[in-house]
Amino acid sequence: PGTVDDLLAGVSGHGLMPPGLTPQGQSGTIVATHRTRIGTAPHGTLFVRYRPEPLGIEVIAVSRERRDGPALMMRVPDDGGESEGAGFLMATSLDAVVVPQPFANQSEVLAAGWSREPLRAVKPVPEEGQNLRAWSAKRAS
Repeated sequence: PGTVDDLLAGVSGHGLMPPGLTPQGQSGTIVATHRTRIGTAPHGTLFVRYRPEPLGIEVIAVSRERRDGPALMMRVPDDGGESEGAGFLMATSLDAVVVPQPFANQSEVLAAGWSREPLRAVKPVPEEGQNLRAWSAKRAS
Protein backbone atom coordinates (compact mmCIF):
# COMPACT_ATOMS: atom_id res chain seq x y z
CA PRO A 1 0.00 0.00 0.00
CA GLY A 2 1.14 3.52 -0.75
CA THR A 3 -0.55 5.32 2.16
CA VAL A 4 -2.04 4.59 5.57
CA ASP A 5 -5.50 4.99 4.02
CA ASP A 6 -4.66 2.32 1.42
CA LEU A 7 -3.42 0.04 4.20
CA LEU A 8 -6.60 0.44 6.28
CA ALA A 9 -8.83 0.10 3.21
CA GLY A 10 -7.13 -3.23 2.45
CA VAL A 11 -7.57 -4.45 6.03
CA SER A 12 -11.24 -3.43 6.04
CA GLY A 13 -11.89 -4.63 2.50
CA HIS A 14 -10.65 -8.12 3.35
CA GLY A 15 -12.76 -8.31 6.52
CA LEU A 16 -9.70 -8.20 8.78
CA MET A 17 -10.78 -5.28 10.96
CA PRO A 18 -11.57 -6.75 14.38
CA PRO A 19 -15.05 -6.24 15.84
CA GLY A 20 -15.59 -2.91 17.56
CA LEU A 21 -13.03 -1.04 15.42
CA THR A 22 -14.26 1.44 12.83
CA PRO A 23 -12.06 3.54 10.52
CA GLN A 24 -12.97 7.23 10.70
CA GLY A 25 -12.77 10.00 8.11
CA GLN A 26 -9.49 11.32 9.48
CA SER A 27 -6.48 9.66 7.85
CA GLY A 28 -5.16 6.71 9.89
CA THR A 29 -7.76 7.05 12.66
CA ILE A 30 -9.81 4.15 14.00
CA VAL A 31 -12.41 4.46 16.75
CA ALA A 32 -12.80 1.62 19.23
CA THR A 33 -16.34 1.25 20.56
CA HIS A 34 -17.96 -0.86 23.23
CA ARG A 35 -21.53 -2.03 23.51
CA THR A 36 -23.96 -0.41 25.89
CA ARG A 37 -27.61 -1.12 26.59
CA ILE A 38 -28.59 1.50 24.01
CA GLY A 39 -26.04 0.89 21.26
CA THR A 40 -22.33 1.55 21.03
CA ALA A 41 -20.21 4.22 22.69
CA PRO A 42 -16.70 5.50 21.92
CA HIS A 43 -14.09 3.77 24.03
CA GLY A 44 -10.82 5.02 22.60
CA THR A 45 -8.95 5.91 19.44
CA LEU A 46 -6.25 4.15 17.47
CA PHE A 47 -3.88 6.23 15.38
CA VAL A 48 -2.21 4.20 12.64
CA ARG A 49 0.97 5.52 11.06
CA TYR A 50 2.52 3.91 8.01
CA ARG A 51 5.52 4.42 5.79
CA PRO A 52 6.30 2.17 2.84
CA GLU A 53 10.08 2.84 2.73
CA PRO A 54 11.66 1.78 4.93
CA LEU A 55 8.64 -0.22 6.02
CA GLY A 56 7.25 1.02 9.29
CA ILE A 57 3.92 0.76 11.09
CA GLU A 58 3.00 2.38 14.39
CA VAL A 59 -0.32 1.99 16.16
CA ILE A 60 -1.02 4.27 19.11
CA ALA A 61 -4.02 3.51 21.31
CA VAL A 62 -5.37 6.34 23.42
CA SER A 63 -8.27 5.57 25.74
CA ARG A 64 -11.18 7.93 26.18
CA GLU A 65 -11.26 7.79 29.97
CA ARG A 66 -8.44 7.92 32.47
CA ARG A 67 -9.71 4.75 34.18
CA ASP A 68 -9.08 2.77 30.97
CA GLY A 69 -5.33 3.03 31.47
CA PRO A 70 -2.33 4.55 29.73
CA ALA A 71 -1.78 5.14 26.04
CA LEU A 72 -0.02 2.25 24.26
CA MET A 73 2.17 2.11 21.16
CA MET A 74 3.17 -0.84 18.98
CA ARG A 75 5.94 -0.42 16.42
CA VAL A 76 6.89 -2.74 13.57
CA PRO A 77 9.78 -3.07 13.09
CA ASP A 78 11.08 -2.25 16.54
CA ASP A 79 13.76 0.29 15.66
CA GLY A 80 14.83 0.85 19.26
CA GLY A 81 14.78 -2.63 20.70
CA GLU A 82 17.00 -5.63 20.57
CA SER A 83 14.75 -7.53 18.18
CA GLU A 84 13.68 -6.81 14.63
CA GLY A 85 10.09 -7.69 15.49
CA ALA A 86 7.49 -5.59 17.25
CA GLY A 87 8.16 -3.09 20.01
CA PHE A 88 5.71 -2.18 22.74
CA LEU A 89 5.74 1.14 24.58
CA MET A 90 3.45 2.58 27.23
CA ALA A 91 2.85 6.17 28.32
CA THR A 92 4.11 6.75 31.85
CA SER A 93 1.27 9.17 32.66
CA LEU A 94 -2.50 8.97 32.37
CA ASP A 95 -2.80 12.72 31.89
CA ALA A 96 -1.44 15.04 29.19
CA VAL A 97 0.04 12.26 27.07
CA VAL A 98 2.58 13.52 24.56
CA VAL A 99 2.25 11.54 21.34
CA PRO A 100 5.65 11.51 19.62
CA GLN A 101 6.17 12.45 15.99
CA PRO A 102 5.69 9.54 13.56
CA PHE A 103 8.62 7.11 13.66
CA ALA A 104 10.57 9.22 16.17
CA ASN A 105 13.73 7.54 17.41
CA GLN A 106 13.59 5.70 20.71
CA SER A 107 15.32 8.43 22.74
CA GLU A 108 12.70 10.98 21.61
CA VAL A 109 9.85 8.62 22.50
CA LEU A 110 11.29 7.92 25.95
CA ALA A 111 11.88 11.66 26.52
CA ALA A 112 8.22 12.30 25.64
CA GLY A 113 7.16 10.18 28.63
CA TRP A 114 6.92 6.66 27.26
CA SER A 115 8.57 3.50 28.58
CA ARG A 116 9.61 0.35 26.76
CA GLU A 117 7.65 -2.70 27.93
CA PRO A 118 8.17 -6.40 27.27
CA LEU A 119 5.62 -8.17 25.09
CA ARG A 120 3.57 -10.48 27.31
CA ALA A 121 0.90 -12.99 26.45
CA VAL A 122 -2.44 -12.08 28.03
CA LYS A 123 -5.41 -14.37 28.26
CA PRO A 124 -8.50 -12.55 26.93
CA VAL A 125 -11.57 -12.24 29.11
CA PRO A 126 -14.26 -14.78 28.11
CA GLU A 127 -16.43 -12.28 26.20
CA GLU A 128 -13.45 -11.05 24.16
CA GLY A 129 -12.43 -14.65 23.46
CA GLN A 130 -15.93 -15.44 22.17
CA ASN A 131 -15.91 -12.33 19.94
CA LEU A 132 -12.49 -13.25 18.52
CA ARG A 133 -13.56 -16.86 17.86
CA ALA A 134 -16.73 -15.68 16.08
CA TRP A 135 -14.73 -13.20 14.00
CA SER A 136 -12.14 -15.86 13.13
CA ALA A 137 -14.81 -18.40 12.18
CA LYS A 138 -16.52 -15.85 9.95
CA ARG A 139 -13.18 -15.14 8.23
CA ALA A 140 -12.48 -18.87 7.70
CA SER A 141 -15.79 -19.51 5.94
